[in-house]
Amino acid sequence: MIARRHPRLATLRAALVSLVVSVLAIGVIATPAQAYSWTGCRWPNTQIYVRNTNLSGTDATTAGAAQTAWSNQTDVQINASVSATFTRFVAADGATGVDGSTTWTCSGGTTTAAAAHLNTTYTNGFVANKRQAIWVHELGHGLGLGHSASLAALMYTSAAQVYNTTGAFTPQSDDVLGINARY
Repeated sequence: MIARRHPRLATLRAALVSLVVSVLAIGVIATPAQAYSWTGCRWPNTQIYVRNTNLSGTDATTAGAAQTAWSNQTDVQINASVSATFTRFVAADGATGVDGSTTWTCSGGTTTAAAAHLNTTYTNGFVANKRQAIWVHELGHGLGLGHSASLAALMYTSAAQVYNTTGAFTPQSDDVLGINARY
């Protein structure tokens, strides 16, 4: 008796082998996605100093926790100094649609000054962890990170949205990758 191969079975077998090889190749070749972006410049070294100008209570506590989170999770060390050119403050900007903002000054590709602030019109109604998420985001801009394309990163366009979606209030893996690549 002659054994016959069924043509559809051979096609199915070939498709299955092709699928397995493709999955294995993706697993071996693929690298983690990097959604971070950079903006502005970078500070001259990894020792960065910040100064609080009008922070007290929850604002001071959450700004300090954000500073510590960046220091503990990245290659950058942020410390407080009364003479620092990177300032943190709060202001009641009104209903602008923005929880916070950061500006910076660069000279020759190096950040020479930055100012990060929270808009208390919105943030006074936030729980402490959500406020910390906004500070992490704004400090990230002051360190030279732009907005991330990943909703899992606190450097996403809206840190409040990330907090509301994921509960994150410390730098996430994409944020850490971005800072460590920058410095």
